[in-house]
Amino acid sequence: MDKKLTLLIVEDDQAANEAMANEAAKHEDLIYLIGSTNNAIEAFDLIEKFKPEVVILDLELHFGGGNGISLMKQLKESKLQKPYILVTTNNISQITHAQAREYGADFIMTKIQSDYSSKTVIDFLLEIKHIIHGTVASKNTPDYLNIPEEPSEIMKKITKRINTEFDLIGISPRMKGRKYLRDGIVILIEDPEAKIIAELAKANKKSDASVERAMQNAINYAWRTSAIEDLLKYYTARINPTRGVPTIMEFLFHHAEKIKHDL
Repeated sequence: MDKKLTLLIVEDDQAANEAMANEAAKHEDLIYLIGSTNNAIEAFDLIEKFKPEVVILDLELHFGGGNGISLMKQLKESKLQKPYILVTTNNISQITHAQAREYGADFIMTKIQSDYSSKTVIDFLLEIKHIIHGTVASKNTPDYLNIPEEPSEIMKKITKRINTEFDLIGISPRMKGRKYLRDGIVILIEDPEAKIIAELAKANKKSDASVERAMQNAINYAWRTSAIEDLLKYYTARINPTRGVPTIMEFLFHHAEKIKHDL
């Protein structure tokens, strides 16, 4: 099987970020999305850790942190293997574009051009995929990313299973805590000793209290609105009768063990 193109998305517009990720997911046999972020500092850490071959980079990260120019400058001054950098931006300043190219931008797409879309960006990368493979060194890529189907297929299976479990007991997709609960289960599957709330808070740039509150609210909502028959059938762990609902950690550990058992 052809080696997948490893990709990181750096974009502060959540809708644009999700659209790009969804477009990449349509080509999961050709692209492995290692993650996305709206923060330049976090982006550097992800590049250092996962060594993606391609970074789709928004220059102006107003709703995240830092900016694309500073990230490219940091990469240029570091000893890291440089990824292929595809800049996407609303900025049309030729001076800014020249600076971006000086710091390592390989291609610049302006978001105001008539044919710009997430599909245009991903299609462009697929067109030059073989060139990127040939020019961006991948010998330092983590071993699990050199196994094309395994990591993405396992994560896809886990995520699908978690979403199914949530749907069965009424953890609503509209609840902010659903994402935190899902990510918490994934963390526990990988590391049972992890400090779940702290890790989720750090990853989402929220306080521990706000993350914990959102997670418990999602659980409480399900136990308040779902049919008791469904809860008894699909959530089989013991619940303290004086509380009537699972605690966050009870909920996470139950689902992590259930899903690990079935993998």
